[in-house]
Amino acid sequence: MKRGHQFRWAAFWFRMDNITDLTDCKLVFYKDESNYASIAFESLVDEADEWFFIREKLGDFIKTGDFDWTEVNYVKIAVKHSSEQTYLFLVDELCFIE
Repeated sequence: MKRGHQFRWAAFWFRMDNITDLTDCKLVFYKDESNYASIAFESLVDEADEWFFIREKLGDFIKTGDFDWTEVNYVKIAVKHSSEQTYLFLVDELCFIE
């Protein structure tokens, strides 16, 4: 992300084929392994095989370490179930919105 831009939202489309025992879905932006910002969104995924538009305010992300929005090096979407599950999830159009 370039300096000077005032992006306020991170947004993307998310779809998952199996939400049985889904306990955790997080979007994580990393500067490195010790410096990142994350937000949970599992409460927004309440139906299998449906596309959900997820939009989160950057100010609501929990920052760890010395994270800076202008130094994002990689992104991770972490998904966890409370029991062993086979699942597929799809992500489309991850973007920042002003």
